[in-house]
Amino acid sequence: SPLARRPLPPMGDALAPDDALAAVSEVASTLSSCYGPLPKEKLLVSAARRVLITSSGAAILSSLVSAHPLARLVIDCASAHVQHVGDGGCAFVLLLHALLLEVSKVLTPLPPTRRWQQQAVMARALRALESDVLPRMLVPRWRAQALRTDADDAAELERAAQCLIATSLGSCFGAAVA
Repeated sequence: SPLARRPLPPMGDALAPDDALAAVSEVASTLSSCYGPLPKEKLLVSAARRVLITSSGAAILSSLVSAHPLARLVIDCASAHVQHVGDGGCAFVLLLHALLLEVSKVLTPLPPTRRWQQQAVMARALRALESDVLPRMLVPRWRAQALRTDADDAAELERAAQCLIATSLGSCFGAAVA
């Protein structure tokens, strides 16, 4: 399996962002063609030789097998997200991949001591985003909008969701999100 190519880091060594990026890249490359308005189908063959042709990110995620612990963690988290929300597994993986690419761009040119300092700063910022910004800023707005939006009108629901996401994220990050 292409997901099992990278060896595990030695025990006790810190995990480098490049290791995380490599593991997530493998999963993202598998799912990227299945995302968007015209997803491509994948032919999946199980160990029991059962064949499935699908473009469903959830089905592909549940079929992926990886020996790499980070890839397995990403697959498990994306699958848990799909079980909890009902959709968004591909988006979860692709956003994580984009985030790690940007982190790598920032950290790569730095000397090792600065790289460790920046990693700590980024880890604290992501933790604050997860524990403070998202629950405090977005969730209340989403709940309020859900109470005001007619669930029977799909076009209105989509317009309201796009507007809510753009204004919520724009106010959190100080810029309009298109």
